[in-house]
Amino acid sequence: MEFKGNDPIYLQIFRYYQQLIEKGVLTPGTHLPSVRDFAIAHQINPNTVQRSFAMLTAAGYLKSIEKKGFYVLSSSNNNKRDYELNLALDNLLSEGYSTDEIIACLKKKKKDVL
Repeated sequence: MEFKGNDPIYLQIFRYYQQLIEKGVLTPGTHLPSVRDFAIAHQINPNTVQRSFAMLTAAGYLKSIEKKGFYVLSSSNNNKRDYELNLALDNLLSEGYSTDEIIACLKKKKKDVL
């Protein structure tokens, strides 16, 4: 893996594994290299790798098993959609919107669509 461009390295790692999983190159159950091994091999900070793997786990692509490492969980596009929806909701909540405001907006949007 080569790091290039302006995107942060953690994001490049995330996208790299995301693509491999979505294309089926890495199948469910595949064991990823350890954070430490990946960091040493690519001469980057282990925290950067950990951040990427944590994002992949949150997105539903990986499962972390304590003292064993990270394993590919699924290649489902639903995982990506769930992750993006959760990210959008987190952003709205961090901007100060209440859950009631978000729900009211969703209900209005649903009425507009129907």
